[in-house]
Amino acid sequence: MVHHVLAVLDGSPGDAIVHQTTAALVSHCGAKVDVLGLSDPDQATSREAVPAGALHYKQEADARRYRDLKDEIATRVELLAARVREAGGEATAATAEGQAMTELSRRWNGHDLLSLGREKRGQGTRLLSRRGLIRLLRDCPRPVLINSAAQLDNGESIAIAYDGSAEAKTAVRQFLKLGLSNGRRLEVVCVRPDADDARRLADEAERLCADAKVSYEIHQLAADRHPLTVLANKLVALQPALMVAASRGAASWREFVFGSLPARLIRGSGATLYMHP
Repeated sequence: MVHHVLAVLDGSPGDAIVHQTTAALVSHCGAKVDVLGLSDPDQATSREAVPAGALHYKQEADARRYRDLKDEIATRVELLAARVREAGGEATAATAEGQAMTELSRRWNGHDLLSLGREKRGQGTRLLSRRGLIRLLRDCPRPVLINSAAQLDNGESIAIAYDGSAEAKTAVRQFLKLGLSNGRRLEVVCVRPDADDARRLADEAERLCADAKVSYEIHQLAADRHPLTVLANKLVALQPALMVAASRGAASWREFVFGSLPARLIRGSGATLYMHP
């Protein structure tokens, strides 16, 4: 069960979906929420060429843009904190400036879940590039929920990358406790180079889902190509509302997750991603 959430807002359109999922977490889990508004001066710096003699005008415009951004973030932080309190939860509100990874790494150890938003497929967040987002998934010792507005309201299923490890079982069980599935069917993807191994893994996944008493379908795949390619392609093809994976599973799986899987999923899908360490 999640008891303490760090909800991160950065002034981007992705903040709206963080509001939505945070409210769901409070309603289902009664979690305490620390709402953090993050900003970086580079966010408001124009990349346009500056005519000769006009640098000071650009600097003034950038400073004004950044002040407006910070004011907007502060407003959103207070609104989300108020929404949590109205739902009966406990909330704190704070803002910070600086590099996103530095600020997040200072705070994530005190929380059960880190939640942040991105606007659409193929992108990171306003504060984290796609590469920075992948680094976050690699380094954060807590579960991370990357909320995407693109499909959470439209997708009909939840895709789970399952490798049979204890970490993968924990990821599935912990995700189901969040209350974000909303009755959606689980699409569990099991990939192995050998067909018999894939079948055994699928049988194990079926027992896990049956115990959870949820609607599900098991996708048993014997990889005729690199398992990562088969896995990523299948997850994206399912067009789920949300994807679930363990970032520290079986040894062979770590290469996939710490290598290219997050990059492929972030680039290829607009789904929300729940990554459990």
